[in-house]
Amino acid sequence: DMRQQLLKLLISGSLHSGIFESALSYIEEYGSVRAPPCTADVAVPPARLPLDVLLLGLQAHMGLGRAAEAAAVLVRDMEPQPGCSPAVVKAALSNLLPAPLEQLSSALPAITACLLACLARCRRAEEAGSRAAAAAAAWPPTAGAELVLMVATAVASHEGPTAEGHLLNLLAHDDVVAAICHATDPRDRLHRLLYARATAAYHQADHASSARLFAAALLYASGGGGAPYCRTARMLSNCYAAMGQPRRALGYLDLAAAHEPHTVTHLLLRLRLLLSLQEAAEQGHAAGTQAAVSLALGVGGAAGRGME
Repeated sequence: DMRQQLLKLLISGSLHSGIFESALSYIEEYGSVRAPPCTADVAVPPARLPLDVLLLGLQAHMGLGRAAEAAAVLVRDMEPQPGCSPAVVKAALSNLLPAPLEQLSSALPAITACLLACLARCRRAEEAGSRAAAAAAAWPPTAGAELVLMVATAVASHEGPTAEGHLLNLLAHDDVVAAICHATDPRDRLHRLLYARATAAYHQADHASSARLFAAALLYASGGGGAPYCRTARMLSNCYAAMGQPRRALGYLDLAAAHEPHTVTHLLLRLRLLLSLQEAAEQGHAAGTQAAVSLALGVGGAAGRGME
């Protein structure tokens, strides 16, 4: 009605003027206008705010630096609505994801919950098939994977172990792995993102971090032992070789060698790792021999002193 339209104008005007508390007050008033009349005998649930008004509320929370509250609006009030679409979620995420890492960290649990709910929508729409053509059209199979990629890209834009932890935690969910691996384009883009970040860590000699990222990249590498898979496995092998773990490095090299067994690169890497293993074995043998000699000398010296 006219009052609701007026309140929408007031909300938008407050947002444009940076008066975010006023915008939230107008949104609360908008909700009271939509509230159903109370009856003495029947408990009537509160009316849901429309998605466009909820999006304005999310923007107001972000303007106040309250990313966690904004994400709560998304997962609690927006995503459960039947009319929520990938475009709506994308619009909400576009407001959430540019936040500084500290704010984004507080919002990620709710964002992740929203993503998992979106992936569930995609599965239900796909399972329904022709029986629910409208739902399938609204939530195509790759829609959830695209949203995951959007969040992963935003998190990966931040540096440091905190961002890395958030990124790997997001990508460790089984539903996320399944959705990404069944969507060729998002999978390839995510692999490139992880590979680039892992390579940067490797060049900075942060081999532990690069190993974690290359392992995640290997999970999303193209199946069938293609070039991205083999390249990632070789880099993962290099990480463990640099960390002095030749046996583990050899195991990852074998993954690549199963698909590219006769390349010069693999032969040279394998030779290097075998030499490292041999050197480690010789050092262990030498250390054991030295310990035995020291023990024998110690025992012999004690016996000689006893005879004196």
